[in-house]
Amino acid sequence: MKYNAKKDEYTCPDGRKLKFKREITKTTENGYTVSTRYYSNDKCGRCPHRNKCHKSKAGYRTVRVDQVLNEHRSKVLESLTSDEGVLLRVNRSIQVEGVFGILKEDYGFRRFLTRGKKNIETQFFLLAFAFNIEKLCNRRKKGRLGPDLFPLKALA
Repeated sequence: MKYNAKKDEYTCPDGRKLKFKREITKTTENGYTVSTRYYSNDKCGRCPHRNKCHKSKAGYRTVRVDQVLNEHRSKVLESLTSDEGVLLRVNRSIQVEGVFGILKEDYGFRRFLTRGKKNIETQFFLLAFAFNIEKLCNRRKKGRLGPDLFPLKALA
């Protein structure tokens, strides 16, 4: 679907226009306001692209758009594809899995011993604190207090 900002409409693969129909604003339980705009076209019945475009039994396509969510998505995509984002993702994939393995095998952690969100957060904080202190002591002992992130390998 292509969006035309000047006319505030979408164009389907067959070239038909989906016009703005209504806007609904709701407030979620946590106070976040969601404004959803609806665009639709009533003439999809015999369209050759209908099966690719939608599966609605009503016979027409409706597009729901949350502009704030789209802005957040584009910011996240920009952040993830930036040089820093790629570097952080590569390093995260290296580091995270090992920590859980160490907590399970070396520390013998299999399950939380308390109930309630606050108590579980406290227990997990203590585990993370102990792990980080041990990691810092080992690095200091071996003289490896350098950078935490591995550099990206240059593409050939």
